[in-house]
Amino acid sequence: MKIKRILTSGLVVTLVAVLSGCQTKQAPTSTETSVTNQMKISETETSRETTSENLDLGQEITVSLDDVIALYQETYPDTHLTSIELEPERNQYIYKLEGVDEQEEYELKVDATTKEIKKQKNESLDRDERNGVKLKNKAIDLTNLASLNDVTETAKKETVDYTPVEWELKQELGVTYWKVNLKQANKEKEVKINAQDLSILKVEDDD
Repeated sequence: MKIKRILTSGLVVTLVAVLSGCQTKQAPTSTETSVTNQMKISETETSRETTSENLDLGQEITVSLDDVIALYQETYPDTHLTSIELEPERNQYIYKLEGVDEQEEYELKVDATTKEIKKQKNESLDRDERNGVKLKNKAIDLTNLASLNDVTETAKKETVDYTPVEWELKQELGVTYWKVNLKQANKEKEVKINAQDLSILKVEDDD
């Protein structure tokens, strides 16, 4: 994911949530759909508090990772997530979730304030990604994940005076990790953090 040039100052996001996987049986959506009503889903087995913070963009992040994952799994049961992003889009924060099954890939965009589904889409995988190839190589491990709040604090300690603006959870070579993009004036940094034990995998300048 390329870092977008975003004019943001003093951005503080506190999201207290532990990613967890839980799937239900429901036929997947086959066409791209725009949904205007806020969807509600049942709470996860263990209730967790979600903390929202005011953003410079005039938005609040009130939808937890638990909730948005559950919404994805309700929309696309029997699929596996391959990435989760949280980033600004047209002056509001949006979750973008992508997943796969044996033959298709799926996308869900959700407003991080209202839980309104902005976009849902599925399409066939490329031939060389079918029959479980992409599923095996890219499915993220949702077990024993550190909270997004802890991930953010870890990234900030590595980049003093930088502000986190984008987050992405993905998997490569069997390692599930967070990629956090941070900004200070015209300077940008990218920190990769192990999603389970919070170890720093890489810190990179992108000036």
